[in-house]
Amino acid sequence: MIVVEGVSYMVDAGIGSVQRYRQLGLRWEDLRHIFITHMHSDHYLELPHALLVPWELPGESYTDTLSIWGPGAVPLDLPHHGPPGQPSFPRRVENLASPIPGISEVVDGILGSAFQGDLNIRYVDEDHADIHELIRTRDLRIPKEAGADYATRRCPPMDPFKVFEDDRVRVTATLVDHRFCFPAFAYRFDTEHGSVVCSGDTRPNDNLLRLAADSDLLLHESIHLDHLLSELKPAPGLMEGLLANWEERHTLHSAVGRVAESAAVSNLVLSHLAPAHTDVVSDDEWLEHVRRDFRGGSAVGHDLHEIRLVERPGRRKDIQMRPAKGVL
Repeated sequence: MIVVEGVSYMVDAGIGSVQRYRQLGLRWEDLRHIFITHMHSDHYLELPHALLVPWELPGESYTDTLSIWGPGAVPLDLPHHGPPGQPSFPRRVENLASPIPGISEVVDGILGSAFQGDLNIRYVDEDHADIHELIRTRDLRIPKEAGADYATRRCPPMDPFKVFEDDRVRVTATLVDHRFCFPAFAYRFDTEHGSVVCSGDTRPNDNLLRLAADSDLLLHESIHLDHLLSELKPAPGLMEGLLANWEERHTLHSAVGRVAESAAVSNLVLSHLAPAHTDVVSDDEWLEHVRRDFRGGSAVGHDLHEIRLVERPGRRKDIQMRPAKGVL
């Protein structure tokens, strides 16, 4: 959650995000935009919660439109069988007509077939406003000049492109490399108070470096393979495939510091960690390699912590991390 002058901008809506929002003491009426990085379920599982719960609660509902930004649908001619190393769809495909829907289609499904019974009952029972008048979806279209393609060019070199701008923030995005998940975006938020970049899920790539260049804070995912493997204990025959898969779509804990240093960011905070359990990997272990490779400020993000950008002598900003005061 990025809060600028009292307005909330949510990046992804994974498990617990809505409950955490309220625990932080934030108000539904201040939630104006949700930006989805990619269409893996763990990044939008609570999108129905974020759309419906504020609408249902008397006196707490959002009062302005809520805009949902995210990947557009991926057109595919199926069956699709790619060359070696490229995505191939098996014979079983969910919804052959639209196998990889975009954010607009997902929201239509939430407000349509998935929860239409709830909506219709509440219209009669509680006289709610038309939810379709309050929610807007925005499918992000990749600039044509990038030459992106699901089969062969999922993360071609490209310049960041503008997504949205209001009187508080300018949001830009770029494609990042998350294996067969396409499109996958990272977002940058530029404000007069500082700049924040959210990596989304990605392996190291030059597009993210361009987007994050000279930013004040980079929030970056990370994966610790040794601990993840020991926790999950995959069967021996799966080990090699899992290692290759994870390394091809995530950033290793031993590499994320070099990403931050290459982008010349001021501060790096690790988030969306795997494994996520704090009793498995300590903060010091997460940051051991980071501090070898990166000269800026660094920390591990935890639920219900607040990160503030604060001025320091010179152009750069520091971060202050603390448990949020508004926790219920």
